[in-house]
Amino acid sequence: MVEANVAIFSALDQYCLQKKNPITNAGKKRWIASTPTTRAILKEASFESGISFSRGLKVARFDHKLDSYFFVIGLDLPVSNVGNFLDEIDVDGSLLTLALSELQPAPSASDFQVRDIVEYDDGNRNPKYTGHQASGVASLFPRIQCYKSNDLSIDETQRAFFLLCLADSNHGPAWMDVDLKETFASLSELSPTSIPYQTLCRSVFDTDPSSVFLALYRCLEALYAYSHVTQLNGKLGLSKPWDQVAELLERQLGWRPREESSLEILLRSAPLKHDLEEALDAMNIKLQANSDVFSVATKSIYQLRNSLVHYRPLHQQLNPQCIDWNRLCKAMCCLVHDAYESI
Repeated sequence: MVEANVAIFSALDQYCLQKKNPITNAGKKRWIASTPTTRAILKEASFESGISFSRGLKVARFDHKLDSYFFVIGLDLPVSNVGNFLDEIDVDGSLLTLALSELQPAPSASDFQVRDIVEYDDGNRNPKYTGHQASGVASLFPRIQCYKSNDLSIDETQRAFFLLCLADSNHGPAWMDVDLKETFASLSELSPTSIPYQTLCRSVFDTDPSSVFLALYRCLEALYAYSHVTQLNGKLGLSKPWDQVAELLERQLGWRPREESSLEILLRSAPLKHDLEEALDAMNIKLQANSDVFSVATKSIYQLRNSLVHYRPLHQQLNPQCIDWNRLCKAMCCLVHDAYESI
């Protein structure tokens, strides 16, 4: 606990020093006030997982006994409950010390504001000093919120992060309409052990619509090996999960499925025709009479993916400005949802 407080105030000392406005009581005895009943969390909680989007934008999970504490730094969550299993709690001195010492967010206050708070008191000059008030220290950093859950599986962590990111009221993409946001949120219904929620989390805070499209494409990409490995399991009589077999094949033999053909197999495996037609229309691609919608959609989605990640002239035929990104990403959400439900 002492080390945690030293780390917090030393970082604030350094912050002001770098701005050539040093704190006068730098290095003195300073800590965040807390109560004995809550200090067990600070001493015993273990860091389980986290995502750092920037120095001032983070989500993280800490566990203490059967309780899980999800810290959200730099977001603005207006709700007291997320996903019906995360309930907001007050960030007291112990929780604040845990978050600041372990996650180390950058201060959002000016160096003068930091000095006003930190120089107010310390244990060297005041024998009655009981610590800095948590609210004062918290005001120097981006907003810190904490949500608590009980007996939550580790497998649920990334899904919880996704729901927390979606609940933010300030940092979400302004280009997203209500329908897309609701459809995007429906992906939280999928299995947390298979879908790459961390990729989806990062796309939430990107102002470029193509980032959301690429994140959704990567969700489909994660299933490319499914049909091939399922057939192999059947022929060899294997009982291992398909994703484990796919990982072994790539590690040991360097095998991985071909992308375009695997995408088509995946799209044909679920009842997705309406969503494929929506995706094509959103890309301003007109189906010719008697065209195979699965083949055309596969080629179009794959070409758009290539045009966004490669710079060769061959991949620059699609104009991103002509795409209705809300409709396309909504259709992609439906494709992802149906694909994962079908396996």
